[in-house]
Amino acid sequence: MNQKKVVVINESEANIEVLLELLNPSYEVIVRMTADRIIELVNDDKPDLILLGIMIPDIDGYNACKLLKSEKNTKDIPVIFMTEKIDEDSISFAYELGAADYVSKPFKQKELLIRIEKELKIQELILSLEESHKEVEILSLTDYMTKFYNRKYCYKRASEILKSSKIYQKTFSLMLIDIDNFKMINDIYGHGIGDDVILSFAQIIKKLSTKDDILCRWGGDEFLILLPDRDINQAHTFAEAICQDIKKLRIETIDREVVTYTVSIGVTEVDFTEDINTVEMIMNAGVALNIAKLTESNKVCDDKSTNFSYMI
Repeated sequence: MNQKKVVVINESEANIEVLLELLNPSYEVIVRMTADRIIELVNDDKPDLILLGIMIPDIDGYNACKLLKSEKNTKDIPVIFMTEKIDEDSISFAYELGAADYVSKPFKQKELLIRIEKELKIQELILSLEESHKEVEILSLTDYMTKFYNRKYCYKRASEILKSSKIYQKTFSLMLIDIDNFKMINDIYGHGIGDDVILSFAQIIKKLSTKDDILCRWGGDEFLILLPDRDINQAHTFAEAICQDIKKLRIETIDREVVTYTVSIGVTEVDFTEDINTVEMIMNAGVALNIAKLTESNKVCDDKSTNFSYMI
């Protein structure tokens, strides 16, 4: 477990000596005699907690705390004030500024340690909850099996990219992909092999894609790939590479049967001469996909020229 880091900013050398003896070796302690350049110093030190005096030189503890709470990188670091000021107004003002706690001097050593430990535990809990929230957010945007983006997020991103493409006249293509006869694969070999087909296909897409491509599971055995800054010819090349890799793929069942499969791919590119929206663009790819599915296996079709590429 990493040692927690505590920054002590205090005007009294005597207090600092006591704090060093008290906090070492349980914590990594960094001592500052002044709060001048506090944001810069705290950004460099990256503490888990700050013990802050009020009567420090250059800038008093109240203003130092105010600065800390105004900056994105430092606002969540718990600050415990240590001071001889014990009047109600001083204590109230400290909490209004965002202090986590307020300890009067001379302080009781065991009490201070308990308060420090309490604030660090609270901070750990907050960070854990934030991480959990991020995980929940990621889960809400992705497909559980492939880890690709889901339909909801994909539609949102497609709309954003299309809008940007129109404003800046930047090309944008997308492809809609369907695994051929997927229901028959499930019926013959079972859903376990069906899942293997989905996962193997997802791995191929991921291997061939670039960091700018946005990979989505559109639903069931359909996938939508957003291709910012790629024209129809580049989309064709990508789609053909997918078909070539799938042609080489073999999936073995528990009975050592070999399962192969093919896909149909429809591609489309934004047309700046038309006032097209996201739904219409995806529908255009869908039309190309449906035409492709009427032909032979492992094929690519675009909606502009009804151009076909066969990967037999």
